[in-house]
Amino acid sequence: MKSITFDRVVKSWADAVAVNRISFTVPEGSFTVLLGPSGCGKSTTLRLLAGLEDCSGGQILIDGEDVTHQGPSSRNLSMVFQSYALFPHLSVAENILFGQKIRKVSKADQQAQLQKTASLLNLQGLLDRKPSQLSGGQQQRVALGRAIISEKPICLMDEPLSNLDAKLRHEMRVEIRELQQKLGITMVYVTHDQVEAISMADQIVLLNNGQIEQIATPTEIYQNPATAFTARFIGTPPMNLLSLENSEGVFGVSGSNEKIAEVRSEGAPEKLVMGVRPEDVLVGEQGIRATVISSEFLGADTLVDCRIGTETLTLRTDKNKNFAQGESLFLSWKEDDLHVFDANSGSRLEKSDLFGNLQYRAHA
Repeated sequence: MKSITFDRVVKSWADAVAVNRISFTVPEGSFTVLLGPSGCGKSTTLRLLAGLEDCSGGQILIDGEDVTHQGPSSRNLSMVFQSYALFPHLSVAENILFGQKIRKVSKADQQAQLQKTASLLNLQGLLDRKPSQLSGGQQQRVALGRAIISEKPICLMDEPLSNLDAKLRHEMRVEIRELQQKLGITMVYVTHDQVEAISMADQIVLLNNGQIEQIATPTEIYQNPATAFTARFIGTPPMNLLSLENSEGVFGVSGSNEKIAEVRSEGAPEKLVMGVRPEDVLVGEQGIRATVISSEFLGADTLVDCRIGTETLTLRTDKNKNFAQGESLFLSWKEDDLHVFDANSGSRLEKSDLFGNLQYRAHA
């Protein structure tokens, strides 16, 4: 097992900056996910770690050794690509053993490693087949087998499940996580799917526009998002973000007369962003008045979109509850479920520094 450190790493092409002075550590034996939208720099970060791209600045260290300018073969790691990259004319066994043959591993050792890897990935009955004779999930197992047979202490995975359907993605998430824990390897996994990140990771590194928004465990990043971007990106459906305006010492929802909380500090900003997750919004006999826009039945529950002034809010409610378009509801939430962000920077703010009577419109 080996740890990884990025120290103010930069990657740029002319005036385009893909990775902008990012620093983070991947603990040895951990499952770290690089998460973010398309174009945020996560795959570039992985390629920098693999040695497939050259750093424009900063350092990359593996177990304290500076590998910034070393080639891929010197970094003692393996990689699984999004496209699987299997040789169509080779059998499953030949694909898995390809790297071992290049490294001139003895035939006896190759066969021993092949049987061990095939057993781990349930590929024993497929070793003579060609990739075209396999399902998407089986092809992904072969690509994973080719990476782990070399027993490298670090494994990199670049959106390996994006080509699979929902059922297979779930199955492979479970298998990959179980395999990483069983082998004890350090894994760095790239995805744009926050469900994959939350369900698999020990640590999430959330990227946006080439910079790090937050580094945290799945629980921490969900419960205490550091920025409005994080709050909106993590969660299905995403967190509601409502614009609040300071009017005579009381914050209210923009475009409405609905008040949220009294202002504690004289230096409080004129505008804030309030966040509350759909599952934390309560429907009752008192609270903020909202108008139903639409509802979406999902089987286990129902999502209801509402309007408050110029803002929209989604709530998750019981599957048996029905709300008509145009119906008025009273909405509230518990104090601990409310998040507040700076309207300009998007940074998280402490509620206690801003609000006096926080339960003014919160659920007791």
